[in-house]
Amino acid sequence: MAIKSTLTSITCMMSRIRPALYAGIAALLASCASFETEINFHHIGTVTDATGYPSLERVARPYIVGRQSVIYVRDAVTTDEEATVSLDLVSGTPLLLGHNTRVFFTGVSGGDQRYDIELSVTDGFFEVRGNENASHRYLINTTRAIVETSAERFAIVYSESRDTIDVVSLSDRDITISNRNGTVQLTGPLEATSVSAGSAPQAPSAWSSVRLDETRARFTRPALEQ
Repeated sequence: MAIKSTLTSITCMMSRIRPALYAGIAALLASCASFETEINFHHIGTVTDATGYPSLERVARPYIVGRQSVIYVRDAVTTDEEATVSLDLVSGTPLLLGHNTRVFFTGVSGGDQRYDIELSVTDGFFEVRGNENASHRYLINTTRAIVETSAERFAIVYSESRDTIDVVSLSDRDITISNRNGTVQLTGPLEATSVSAGSAPQAPSAWSSVRLDETRARFTRPALEQ
């Protein structure tokens, strides 16, 4: 009788525990789902054109990028040696990603006349091609330095070995390039600085429009022409 009574008590306890356990699991799954929705909630841009097969990584899942693909905060867009991506940020600013480029979209805040855009560029060719009447701010992390500016026209170019980056101003607005070794400011169109591993940004130097055009062409040329 004692054994039967004990078994009955255990069965009763389990019947009470199971609903609570199931409810806990359901709440955990719901929180995971809401977390995935939350980190992808902020729309940061829309693809306007793509060549080749650029890819997008979202919550550790790969996707193919095409025209009208929507880009969210915490998305990473990558191009290979044949792919390019053009996209418009929510601010209306056009971006160009050349071949072998990787951009991680970190954050966006503000709205209307002023957006703050944060992203990381870790390879390739990246160009901001906006309207200088705008007043958005950009914070861009690279593997060599941090780029801060309200300029709407500039480019970041990685060397083939990825050891060096060039930051090229395409407008009159100031661009600040800094790392733990030093800081440089670009103040005019076609001013540029190079930053190598372990070194401060170099003093500004001049790029020619021909050099800029050739660099852009090298990173955007169709595969059949290379």
